[in-house]
Amino acid sequence: MQADGTCPFCKQIVDYTRNAKVVAARERGEEIEAEVAVPWHLKLLLASSAVYLGWRAVQGVEWIIGRF
Repeated sequence: MQADGTCPFCKQIVDYTRNAKVVAARERGEEIEAEVAVPWHLKLLLASSAVYLGWRAVQGVEWIIGRF
C-alpha cells in the first residue's frame, strides 16, 4: 500500500482513513510523511525471543554453577 492509502498496482483506494487524511492535508498545502508501522507479529516475535533467550541465559548460569 502506498502512503496515500492506494494500491500501487491498480491505484484503487485500499485504506479510506489514510486516504482521507492525505487528501485533507493536500488541501491545506501540507505533505504527510509515509507511516511505517511495525507489524504486531514482529513485536510478538521479538518479545518471545527475548523471553526465550533470557530463560536460556538463566539455564546457562545454573549449568555453570552446577559444574563448580
